[in-house]
Amino acid sequence: MNRDHDEKQPLGARIAQFLQRKRFVFFIPFIIIALLIFYVVWTLVSEKIFQESTILAEQIHEKYSGLEMIYDEQEQKAAEEEVQSLMGEALQKYPGSYAAGKALIARASIYYKKVEESTAPDQTQVWFDIVSDFLEVVRFAPESYLADLSLYQAAVVLENLDLQVEKQGLKEITVEQMLEVIPDEFIQYFNFEIKRFTDIATALYLYFAEQYKDSPRLPHVLLSAARLYQAKSEELTSWGNSDKAEEAINLAMEIYYQLEIDFPYSNWTNIARISIIELKIKNIIK
Repeated sequence: MNRDHDEKQPLGARIAQFLQRKRFVFFIPFIIIALLIFYVVWTLVSEKIFQESTILAEQIHEKYSGLEMIYDEQEQKAAEEEVQSLMGEALQKYPGSYAAGKALIARASIYYKKVEESTAPDQTQVWFDIVSDFLEVVRFAPESYLADLSLYQAAVVLENLDLQVEKQGLKEITVEQMLEVIPDEFIQYFNFEIKRFTDIATALYLYFAEQYKDSPRLPHVLLSAARLYQAKSEELTSWGNSDKAEEAINLAMEIYYQLEIDFPYSNWTNIARISIIELKIKNIIK
């Protein structure tokens, strides 16, 4: 009956009803065209941002590298201000980009040089900023070649921090405060309670060894972790904790032997061999 009714309707009405029922079908081509336009625009904008950020990254690298070649104090100051301006532009306009990574590494490196020379405006807070900048690169670009460099640099900074705190009398810098700026994932492989900055450094070296197995820095990182475990064993021995001391030296030995197996021709492995010989001479291991 409905069919008979439809057939009795004027042609125009039937066409209108058909379009009403099938209206979504007619919108599909327009949706596809809109999506294609969006994709093309997004691609062009992304490429433009990538090109601009890459150029800025190279400018940062060039200007930062040139700082060491400037010896006049006023020229050095002006050049550093220019680098700071470029870094600020990269971090503001292209957060999470290659340029931002370069900026964070350069900023942390500049700060590190200043604290070593005791010329930083704030000799306390700047240490947290250095480590935070390096680890921020690892956080937002873990697959980038900048990531393993930044992680390594953060570990080196922390490895030397105990000495710097003692040397400069920086009692305001504590391990507990430093742990607040370090995500838990970076310290998950450390086997002991963290009491010193070198413990955090060991944790970062271990994280590096797990995450960046193809890095050319890996042999050096493994050696650093092993030597810090060895130092940890000596420290625990001095505290009378022989069980934990034995655990630490065993972990060091595991890494030394790992170097022997995985990187037999590395210069870092040669240093590991010397460490093993010294430990045997001292009757610490058999």
